[in-house]
Amino acid sequence: MNKIQHPKDIEYFNEYPAPLMEVIHSEHFTNINATDTFFGPMLYFLIRAFRCQKVLELGSAEGYSAWYMANGIKDNSIRHNVKDVMYYGIDIVKVNEVEEHLSNAGLPNFMVPMDTIKLDKDTFKDIQFDLIFQDGCHEMSHVLHEFK
Repeated sequence: MNKIQHPKDIEYFNEYPAPLMEVIHSEHFTNINATDTFFGPMLYFLIRAFRCQKVLELGSAEGYSAWYMANGIKDNSIRHNVKDVMYYGIDIVKVNEVEEHLSNAGLPNFMVPMDTIKLDKDTFKDIQFDLIFQDGCHEMSHVLHEFK
């Protein structure tokens, strides 16, 4: 089992002890934030409960929620013996970094730089998503860019 490494995480768990969350977060590649402690696990369990195989996230940013969602999809593929699973992430920042982290962890992912696509009905033709998640934790200019 990994130990918490990020100084912000050590500080957080010293101030707010949460043994189970600490174990879960010790596997994450980022430092702790609000997504990790509440929304990340919620998304993971939602994906597991709905048996999602394909998930699209608009606004993957630094990969906080991406990590939880990709883990949920991977765990569903193992539990339900499904081979064609994928987490799709779209953003304008850190796309390559998030892709590298998810790939190194053996998580299914397809990261798309927002500036390289036009979101319309043909963007993901022939892909049926089980869940589409619009991450709203961004600067106003970022969200407006996603809607253009």
